[in-house]
Amino acid sequence: MLRRTFIALMAAMPRLFAAPKKDEEMKPDVLFVEDADEKILEEFSINAATWNLLQATDGNWEFTLKVTTDKALKRSKERESLFNNLPYFEATAILTAEEAFVAQGKIITQKVSFDKKRKFNLSWFYYSGGGNLEDLRIEILNEKEGFIDIKLNGINDRLDSKVALRTKLKKDVSLKRSVE
Repeated sequence: MLRRTFIALMAAMPRLFAAPKKDEEMKPDVLFVEDADEKILEEFSINAATWNLLQATDGNWEFTLKVTTDKALKRSKERESLFNNLPYFEATAILTAEEAFVAQGKIITQKVSFDKKRKFNLSWFYYSGGGNLEDLRIEILNEKEGFIDIKLNGINDRLDSKVALRTKLKKDVSLKRSVE
């Protein structure tokens, strides 16, 4: 009985640190990093975000994006004392020829961060050292004149943390997957 009461109370309490669940809660141009174990939510201002879609030499299509941050908006004091750096990442999703386009409403996913067939990494998430983005989901909210407005969710496998953002990316024809 006491255990059920405790569980009910815990379920009723709002989480102190929770990544935004609804679109209206997700602030634009903010990278959210939520630690899955410690329930710590950190927020960082995005200062550059670019994307490109190109055909690789082996015929596969690669949708690549790169995001950098320039300041912490909300920071865990403990984490800041352990590593005083800002996160940035690059992520690539492999697409078929039929999937190789961007349009409003399109959802792009990449389950794993390592391409076993071609033997290279598809993502890099730098925060407290290297890591990768797994379970990547990118929703294109709008596309206009080389810019795309996206909502992204993923998991940083090294820190076991959720990553989320909503931002506008500028097309950069020189951007290609650089992680190996």
